[in-house]
Amino acid sequence: MHDAPQASTFRDKYNRFFHAEEVPYGLALLRIGLALVLLKTLLQRWPHARELYSTDGVTTQLTFGYGYGELLPVFPGAVAVGLFTLLLVCLAGMAAGWCSRFTLPASFALYAYFTLIDSVGTLAKYSCVATHIMLMMCFTRCGAVLSVDAWLARRRNPIAAPPPVDPVWPRRLIQLLIGIVYLSAAMTKINSKAFFSGERMTSWMLSNVFEEHSLGEHLAMYPAFAVFSAYATTIWEIVFVFTAWRGGMRTIMLSFGVAFHLATYFLLGLTTFPFVFLCAYFAFFSQADYERCGARLTRWWPRRAV
Repeated sequence: MHDAPQASTFRDKYNRFFHAEEVPYGLALLRIGLALVLLKTLLQRWPHARELYSTDGVTTQLTFGYGYGELLPVFPGAVAVGLFTLLLVCLAGMAAGWCSRFTLPASFALYAYFTLIDSVGTLAKYSCVATHIMLMMCFTRCGAVLSVDAWLARRRNPIAAPPPVDPVWPRRLIQLLIGIVYLSAAMTKINSKAFFSGERMTSWMLSNVFEEHSLGEHLAMYPAFAVFSAYATTIWEIVFVFTAWRGGMRTIMLSFGVAFHLATYFLLGLTTFPFVFLCAYFAFFSQADYERCGARLTRWWPRRAV
């Protein structure tokens, strides 16, 4: 007799957590930021698209390394370059929110294709995370706000219409993805003695495998910093998925995350991985959070009278 209210309460919480509806402001900002980050990275590969992604070069499909052969088709040079160019155009459209119903799914499909047929260079940790994020955004109308599509819709119909609302579950899945990635990274680090002794961190800061990072080379001379960073990072990665949902703990976890990812840029020379995750942090804020932020900005920077 006493179980029914508890079940109803749990069901209500579950429904609010996954099935509440909101205007996808966070996913719209995530759409813009993620597209720009990937566009910058892929533009560097564009001059080499023929060698990397076509039969004129040497492709390295991920499935081949696992003994399944080449499952995906590899096209001639001209076709591969054309598809890669289409990917860049779709990413630009995704960032601008132009024809989002096409550009977002097309960006996901083409990006997944090119990463899978070049597992040596294009496939990376950040590309796996970015691909999953784009897949989840395909189930939303994040292109209907903060976009060219929304501007064109207002021009066609000057009468103001309320912004579209979406179920919150894609945003929740992105949040869970980020938290589980951190938790998995912590589990890997726990089994590495070289990480907690500071040896691995020091070697990363001294190497120039990625971009140059003079600050990392300087801090590598302080072993205590590497040891402290190793323990602090691991603790943060373990507790993130359990605490980064709302309130003060969300602020603490995300602030530490911003500092951590910026540190990987300045100390390790990573250029794409940290910014993919920083863009993903937009998914940790609800419609109410963005509306409060917008109200504060309006008070600080009043709109000019039209």
